[in-house]
Amino acid sequence: MTPPRTPRRILVVEDDPQGGAVIEAVLAGGGYEVRVVRDGTEALGAARDFAPHLIVTDVCMPGMNGIDTMVALQPRKSGIPVIIVSGAPFSSPLEPYELSEALGASRFLPKPFRRGELLATVRELLP
Repeated sequence: MTPPRTPRRILVVEDDPQGGAVIEAVLAGGGYEVRVVRDGTEALGAARDFAPHLIVTDVCMPGMNGIDTMVALQPRKSGIPVIIVSGAPFSSPLEPYELSEALGASRFLPKPFRRGELLATVRELLP
């Protein structure tokens, strides 16, 4: 008999408590183990201690923002997929996608996003 698979761990970096709670509820409802932190500094420690299989991060946060967090986490080297989420205004519709790619993120989701869209993206990155 095959032992049950342990849930995949997802680290969520979101400074808005309500937004973090919604993302956590969606992902936990999808069977994932979720930890939410409020900024990039917390994310660096959590990435080490929690050992996530995937990271979801906002861009605009006080303190260490999502861009600085991505630079510090180096997702291309670590192999951990990252989904950047943001509702921040950008100068062009392509800018957030280009920024995400340059930072090594696997995907960009504009806020507000549909719950199903988030789950589908996570499932695509964590088969």
